[in-house]
This record gives sequence, C-alpha cells and structure tokens, in this order.
Amino acid sequence: PEDLEGVGGTLADLMAMLRVAGEHAVPVPVAETALANLLVSAAGGKPATGPSTLALGDLSLQGNRLSGKVARVPFAGVAERFVAIVTAAGKSTLVVVPRDAVAIDDAPSHAGEPYGTVTFDGATPEFSAPSPVSADRALELAALARAMQMAGAADKVLATATEYCKQRVQFGRPISKFQAIQHMLAELASYVAATIASAEAASRDADEGGLEAGGSFSIAAAKTQCSDFAHRIAAISHQSMGAMGFTHEHILHHYTRRLWVW
Repeated sequence: PEDLEGVGGTLADLMAMLRVAGEHAVPVPVAETALANLLVSAAGGKPATGPSTLALGDLSLQGNRLSGKVARVPFAGVAERFVAIVTAAGKSTLVVVPRDAVAIDDAPSHAGEPYGTVTFDGATPEFSAPSPVSADRALELAALARAMQMAGAADKVLATATEYCKQRVQFGRPISKFQAIQHMLAELASYVAATIASAEAASRDADEGGLEAGGSFSIAAAKTQCSDFAHRIAAISHQSMGAMGFTHEHILHHYTRRLWVW
C-alpha cells in the first residue's frame, strides 16, 4: 500500500514484474523481498528496506520465541531478515526475525544463488502480528511467484535457442532449415506457451480471488505444469544448441539452471 511506502500495485502487477525478472535471470531476491513485504503489510506491519526472504516450513512459536529449521531458504546468505508464518491453535501469526538471531548453513543452489538452511533456536522476532494469510497460502503465493519467474525464463530460453538456430550454419545453410531442428523448436515452443499460459491464468485467478484465498487450484495446476515442462524446455534448448549451449560463457545456463531450481 502507498501509506506503507509502496506503489499501491495489485498482486497481478507484482506477478507481471516477476515474469520480467525471470526473463532477465535477475540474480537478486526480488520475488522473495516483494512477497515478504506483501505479507508483512497484510499483517499490519511496515516493511523494512533491504533484502528479505521467506522461511516457510515447520516452525513453532512459544511465547515470543521462534524455533525450528527450514532448508533451502532462497537467498538466505544475503537476507537481512526472515519472514515466516506460524500456525498455532488454528491461528496464523506472522513473524519477522533479524539475520543476527538465526544460524545459517550456506548451501548454494544449482544456479549459484546463496540458498541455505536457517535454524531458529529460540529466536526473538523483531515484529509479530496475527496474519490474515495462512502458512499454506503463503506457500501458494510463493509457488505462483516461481511459476511467473519460470514463464519469463522459459520465454527467454525459446528466444535464445531460436535465434541461435537461425544463425548457426551447417552444411551450407542455417540449422533452422533442417526439419529435425524445426520439430525440436516447435516442441519447445509448445512447452513454453503452455508454461506461460498456465502461469498467467494462475496470476489472474489469484488477483481476482484476493490475497487470502484466490486461485488456489490454478496455482497448483500452474506450478505442476511449469515444473514438469521445465525439464523438457531445458533439454530441448540445450540439444538444439549443441556443445555451444553447454559452455559456461553462454547465457543459456543462467536460465536453464534457474528453471531446474525453481
């Protein structure tokens, strides 16, 4: 909200931005910080500046002490605070824990981003409040964010592979002229189109249904489809580009490795 120093955008606006971020393989916690701030503001808190991330897992809150461990927390290595939603007695409580109150075991993702396991051993939150968004719903919103990032990355993979096949000449003509390559690119395009369509539909349903419950089925369907197709998108794009696509110097791996992680 604007009164909390935001831009007053909708959930759909945020998801559209995350698709663009995925299309550029932005290596900073844009999605994580934005979702964390969204949940904090929904609980009546004022988001802090700087990078934040979500710690969604099996956590418990006793009094004002948070305990538990969450693995594979994205950008744990650079986050200044961790936002979690804890369920107790059927009620959801949002907590914000500063970095110096937790223990972080670095475990970079396959994309080289600073993931890690975060241990809350009686950590004292710097902010806590009843949350209108449940822990399960927070996980759904995170899945939607990933689906939109995957849609952007998949679109870039298709554009990259197509352009390469137009430029790469073999036996006196571009390899895009060969029927086998055309079939591969057509199959790749179909997977990318389905990924984008499912993610966009989930974003629309979530926005129309509201932050607290909208589009649950669409999100589950979209994330399932995006994750399934990510393997085929990566495989076909690398195969169509041959040895060039496997080199570290080429941009393709910035997208395919993120697709695998997401």
